[in-house]
Amino acid sequence: MKQLYWLLLPFSFFVEANSLENPYMVTLKPKSGDIMNSLLNGECKAIGNNKITCTFNQIMFSQRISTQDDLTAALATINAEPVAKDDELAELNGQICSEKSRQGFEDIVTSTQNESKKQLILKWVKLFDDYCPVTSDEEARYFAAKLATLIHEITNSSCGVSVNTYTLTFDAIENGDNSFWRSTNEPIDNPCGITNVVTMTPSKYGMWEYRGQRVLAFPENKNGLGQSCASMEVEPMVWSWNGEDIYKNCQIIGIGF
Repeated sequence: MKQLYWLLLPFSFFVEANSLENPYMVTLKPKSGDIMNSLLNGECKAIGNNKITCTFNQIMFSQRISTQDDLTAALATINAEPVAKDDELAELNGQICSEKSRQGFEDIVTSTQNESKKQLILKWVKLFDDYCPVTSDEEARYFAAKLATLIHEITNSSCGVSVNTYTLTFDAIENGDNSFWRSTNEPIDNPCGITNVVTMTPSKYGMWEYRGQRVLAFPENKNGLGQSCASMEVEPMVWSWNGEDIYKNCQIIGIGF
């Protein structure tokens, strides 16, 4: 296995040390692979002769989607609820139609400078103005349906953002103008002999390209589930200075889940 690992290393013609620059990491855009909804940035520093360590932040964007089927299911659940009793209506009014709740919304509207957010909060305020207080089971269901519809609308204009941070160590592979940085992990001890190879390659205008590739030492084998190792080959993950912009229908961006 050790010999196969070294077969993954390309033949290089080594030149003088320090001829390969330390990567200057601007934010890189997605170019290929299953990373087309994420950006990559980071910072690299020298840790020895022809060796650097880089900490990367993969910033991932996900569209939050509520389908028409989701809305239909929510409305069906509302209609299937038991008939609300008077004490339940009183509790509902106490929670959502109280002066404290109204004042809270008014404070948010007053303190909000972002016009989009203010218009969103005003939609909630109008909903409560129109239906508070709730005086019957029918009104409660109608109010709940309007609320579910508003949540459906908000969800479809929202995106989630999360960050995956990781650190890699790179060695300089120097070959004149074709020099690059490479990080290669030891092959995973499984029938396929999976190795992950990451390269940082200088490009035009002092910019950089990041390429992550899964390499299989034994594509002809089968994994522990009986699947062909060759089927585990995936398109390289490439972020580059000249990658693609990310298009999302986002009026709201939420952090994390």
